[in-house]
Amino acid sequence: MAAAAPPFDVDFVWTYCSALRRLSEQQFPPHGEQLSVPCALVDDLKYSIRAVCLHAPWFRHIVVVVADDDCVPGWLKADAPRLRIIKHSEFMPKATLPSFNSNVVESYVHKIEGLSECFVYLNDDTYIGVPTPWTGFFTPAGLPINRHCRGPPDHGLAPTSNMFVRMMQHAIREHGMHYTRYQHQMQPCKRSLMAHYERRFAGALRATRRNRHRQPNDFNLLRFTTCFSTSERKAPHVKTGDRTDYFTEGGDEAGVHAIPTAGKGGRRPPRFFCINNTVRKYDHVYAVLQHLFPLPSRFERN
Repeated sequence: MAAAAPPFDVDFVWTYCSALRRLSEQQFPPHGEQLSVPCALVDDLKYSIRAVCLHAPWFRHIVVVVADDDCVPGWLKADAPRLRIIKHSEFMPKATLPSFNSNVVESYVHKIEGLSECFVYLNDDTYIGVPTPWTGFFTPAGLPINRHCRGPPDHGLAPTSNMFVRMMQHAIREHGMHYTRYQHQMQPCKRSLMAHYERRFAGALRATRRNRHRQPNDFNLLRFTTCFSTSERKAPHVKTGDRTDYFTEGGDEAGVHAIPTAGKGGRRPPRFFCINNTVRKYDHVYAVLQHLFPLPSRFERN
């Protein structure tokens, strides 16, 4: 069932940050409220791609977005069929580069030439845990299925609050947005919907795209398109709250080791899960990921 092909093309897209980017970041250090975001650990992307190949083999292309050629991980087989490696300079204006702001990079993803109209966006720390058909992401008409909880985040606005939460709350105040408490998971998207909200919020995007580093008042077009399209009924909404199928773990060792049996019934992994890159000691994370996704994908070098 999960391998059945959809009636339209679907690409899976990752934006990937390599530790090599820190060298160029030294030339553009963050200041004020700007936040420097830690670079991803090198093997997260490998297991995320393995999970898609295993549980959603109906995709058209694997698309990996990198800052430049030096950021391509050494294990990735760059010439593999059905793999596209896209550099920032191929779809972002020169004036925005270099960018260390994921909110900015994500606001241009829908402009990648040749990208399918329907695509699934992932961070490198998000995974599919069980076989999942394309209907778990899109309707037969090609509308993205949005998953999040209705209502604003229930976090305070203290300076120590998570930057992303503060960004969402800023959008609520400025734009009346709600449906914001969605799980940190992979996100089905539609290019035309992103283009619609890009035109509508052109002013907020112009301000955001000047920020080389994340700021609490950034307008994240890709993420916010989900929220607005839900509230305006341009895309269907599935309420989440069941932690067994939409599981986000901060890296705690006990929580990570529970993932293989955290799904419904306690006998399988969650359908979608995320392990945030928040811990330095990552051996236990890779041990669990290797257990769940032991076989190399076609996109890995021997």
